Amino acid sequence: VKAQDGTRYECKVDGTVRLRVRSSEAGAIDISYPGYKNQRLTIIQNKNNYLVRLSLGDDRLEDKGIDVYGTRTEEASTETGRSISLSRANTEMTSQIGFLEDIMSSVKLLPGVGYSGMFDAQPSIRGGTPGDMEAVMDGFYIDNPYHMGGAYSIFDPKIVENVRLYHGVFSARYSHTISGLLEVTTKKASSENASFEFGVSTSATNLAVSSPIYAKDHDADAAIARGGFLIIGKVTYWDPFVWGAQELSNFIKDLEPIKSVNVAPFVRSLAIASNYNFSSELDAKFNAYIGGDGVGALYESTNSRLQFDWNNMIGFISTR
Repeated sequence: VKAQDGTRYECKVDGTVRLRVRSSEAGAIDISYPGYKNQRLTIIQNKNNYLVRLSLGDDRLEDKGIDVYGTRTEEASTETGRSISLSRANTEMTSQIGFLEDIMSSVKLLPGVGYSGMFDAQPSIRGGTPGDMEAVMDGFYIDNPYHMGGAYSIFDPKIVENVRLYHGVFSARYSHTISGLLEVTTKKASSENASFEFGVSTSATNLAVSSPIYAKDHDADAAIARGGFLIIGKVTYWDPFVWGAQELSNFIKDLEPIKSVNVAPFVRSLAIASNYNFSSELDAKFNAYIGGDGVGALYESTNSRLQFDWNNMIGFISTR
């Protein structure tokens, strides 16, 4: 309700409104409501109450609406009879399944891939044995890309840009493989932004550090970004789980073999990726992986001890 002096009043929920009008200002007031025809009421002296009925207007009341824009998530691309490609966005969730983050957790979900057990990262491609598949990182063969004898792969999702599984026809460049080829491309360290990521879980601790590499430009007489480096470290601690299982073995006889474990399973890994642009015509890329894992058991009944240690050291430099 709008008075003649321009003052606006808002009705209560029941549609009533109280306003004070001096006799000297007696005249007309305007009444409006969205979706209804506006109406003018003439104020008569010595009359205190008025009842006004509004009728629906001719115009429709419509909301302006909301426009939502978003980038569509990149889907896995497939070439029938040739390969299946997964980007980092496709593997972000599935690669974090299990005790360790592993890109093979995403690969195992692809069609044509079989696994022999839960704690086994070695795939069977099109019915072939795990040894029939070769793994390649940035164009280099990786002879043993696994932890714990095959339980997990060394491909941490944080350092993998995309992965392509060839299950049919593939380049003759990789002629050593039989049933399939796993081609992993590592992430290029950012030359613009630095990042630090630290994560702690019940079974592992992860650290990821990335930073640009600067060098002095004599022409511009200033430091410019020439490349970047990325370091990812992982340490597991499964001792509490082994200890808990050993305590349960006092009540559950089927768990008694766990008492022989004197060294809990462990994984220690360090991955390094670096790139550097010497000039517009020459750049270099360096990748290294250092990993160690194992488990130990002591059998008191036979006075025998088993100690398994696997060490994996990989390094290569590529230029173009």
